Amino acid sequence: MKNKERRAGRVIGIGACTFDILFRTEEMPRSSETILADAFSMQLGGPAVVTLCGLSKLGIETEFLGKIGDDHFVSDQLVAWMKENRIETDRLRRHTNGLSRVVLVLVDRRSGSRSFVFRPDSFELTADDPILEFPLECGLLVIDEANPLALRAAQNVKESGVEVFYCGGWYRGDMECLFQNIDFFVVSTEFFASWDRLDDTTHDLPMLFSKGSFAFGIITMGEDGCIVISNDSTFHFPAFEVEVVDTTGAGDAFCAGVAFAYMHRWPLLDLVRFASACAALNCMSLGGSAGLPTLDEVEEFLEKSSA
Repeated sequence: MKNKERRAGRVIGIGACTFDILFRTEEMPRSSETILADAFSMQLGGPAVVTLCGLSKLGIETEFLGKIGDDHFVSDQLVAWMKENRIETDRLRRHTNGLSRVVLVLVDRRSGSRSFVFRPDSFELTADDPILEFPLECGLLVIDEANPLALRAAQNVKESGVEVFYCGGWYRGDMECLFQNIDFFVVSTEFFASWDRLDDTTHDLPMLFSKGSFAFGIITMGEDGCIVISNDSTFHFPAFEVEVVDTTGAGDAFCAGVAFAYMHRWPLLDLVRFASACAALNCMSLGGSAGLPTLDEVEEFLEKSSA
């Protein structure tokens, strides 16, 4: 019984992980211009894996499934960061002669907004990958793309009664199939911008919600908060006002809060409020994973916000 309870409390994530290199500057550089950075950091990135980092900080047991390259400094550091965040990596694979994803993030000191330059992975996650040869024993599966491996994993766990959470920033892969195999989702405004069949956030979220059988769906809109839709209601929740240092990873921190609250079966309004607090606290630090809050920090923040 204890083993079943332990598995039910675990979260497995599938997706890409990135080596984030962050510089904060007073302004974005122009062509042929050299500028100074007032802050610098290197951190673990990627929607699913940072969501797992956030859940680990909140006290949830996590595991990451995926691939990285064998470019030693980058890949060794990715593994080290995951272990520092107590993410199990037994089924993390290194792709021979592969390159891991590296992202240069330029953060505007004045607004916290960002620009990106990235080197993509040199490999793909395929449906026949041996990563999935063993059962995915968990209470929740988190995926961030509709790649073949994620689709197969979602279909497999659904047959076992495991719930699936999609946290997506961009429209990629076979989304029509994916939406038939997930239980709830969080997508960003960029998701809609990258899907040319969706034009207006307020109008299209109900249409997106109708594509599957979901407990709820959320679209995040940065400083404008989020829109939430379920079978019972649709509402807007504003973002908390904080001193923003960097918005990198805010959506991933939000997703960690959503997953945590959902696993505890909190009411939807409490879930969104908790997730919004996680995102707000993460915006107060440079980078996506360094500022992820603990449960005590979120509860203290919400207590002060209520007051």
